[in-house]
Amino acid sequence: MKLIDYQAGILIGVSSGIACYKSIEVIRELQKRGYKNIETVLTKNTVNFLSPNLFEAITGNKPYIDVFEEGRLLSHIKAVEDKKVFAIVPATANIIGKLANGIADDFLTTCYLAFKGKTLIFPSMNVNMLEHPVTERNLLRLQQDGCFVVEPDSGYLACGYSGKGRLPSIEIIADYIELFANLKGKSIFNQPVQIKMFENEEPAPEPIDPLAGKKVLITSGGTVEPIDSVRVITNRSSGTMGRQLAKVFSILGADVTVITGNHSVRYPVYAKVVEVKTVEEMYREVAIRFEESDIVVMAAAISDFKVKNYSSNKIKKKQSLTLELEKTIDILETLGKTKKHQILVGFAAETNDLLENAKDKLKRKNADLIVANKVGENSGFGDRKLDGYFVFKDGRAEEFSLTKTETAEKIGEIVIKEFFNG
Repeated sequence: MKLIDYQAGILIGVSSGIACYKSIEVIRELQKRGYKNIETVLTKNTVNFLSPNLFEAITGNKPYIDVFEEGRLLSHIKAVEDKKVFAIVPATANIIGKLANGIADDFLTTCYLAFKGKTLIFPSMNVNMLEHPVTERNLLRLQQDGCFVVEPDSGYLACGYSGKGRLPSIEIIADYIELFANLKGKSIFNQPVQIKMFENEEPAPEPIDPLAGKKVLITSGGTVEPIDSVRVITNRSSGTMGRQLAKVFSILGADVTVITGNHSVRYPVYAKVVEVKTVEEMYREVAIRFEESDIVVMAAAISDFKVKNYSSNKIKKKQSLTLELEKTIDILETLGKTKKHQILVGFAAETNDLLENAKDKLKRKNADLIVANKVGENSGFGDRKLDGYFVFKDGRAEEFSLTKTETAEKIGEIVIKEFFNG
């Protein structure tokens, strides 16, 4: 089962706001993530800002502009028939008004009416236009019709005003497009609106994402234990694995929360993120949410020790310094003792005796799955490949050598197959 479909058809609609140049950056970001099946549809006024040749050069596909273009009649049907998601970046007040009221007088608006997948709306305009009752009413109507409307950012606008109306960052826009390109059906993000056309007609049943309605709790990053008011004990965890897990479990339809220590990555915009520092803080935030969680994935690099006698003042430089350490709470073990319905996934980062230590850890901590990987100077941290084993409760062990993205996908597949009859 392939969780992330890099061949998913993506249609980018570009209307003629000043922010339309960002649509090119969005396409490039999606391509960097591995998505190649991207086409574009431009309003005629967009061409006043950007050349169609630019979109063709970037995507390899000639953009759709004119409904009556010679040789492409009825191509508004062809343009959408293999697409999974239709994202309008940017969406001006004019195009929002047309979509909300069923006006189909150009290629973009006819595509919208012909498209049966999920439409994402990224409004971008002057703050006064955005806050006008007509625009607010039109956006509400589009949401009621099943569109996913992404709230604009606030800041300095091209018109010279300050306020809400800016497009979100390129990465956030790409996050949402990637999510909806992979969702299968009903989830917390994707609630299709079904309309009966005739009195006795029943709408077709919608597919349901495998983990729709489930809550997933992920720990990520590295914890930080203070030595004094300046110095700390920490590790080299980047949070990359936690980021990829958040993406995968969201794509599976789950409601995802990430409890993160130090990290150098940006988590997906659609995941809830709680920032912590110490092991105690991480345990407290996990414990608050544990009872309501269905799946808990402990991917954080958690300190095993903390300084026993923390100094609130900076310790003066000496010839040598001896620190007395004491054990921190073992979060995975504590959860294993109290879990009821929860699926508990742990990680084992080892430098030696990998499989033996992983099997022992699974048993001692009452986990349902252990992801064991080798760590060292050149492995296990950042974007590097992981080499290790998936260790199951029945004694099975499956060896792997995967990127962190592939490892996260595999964990998602295992959870579905082993625990949710997938």
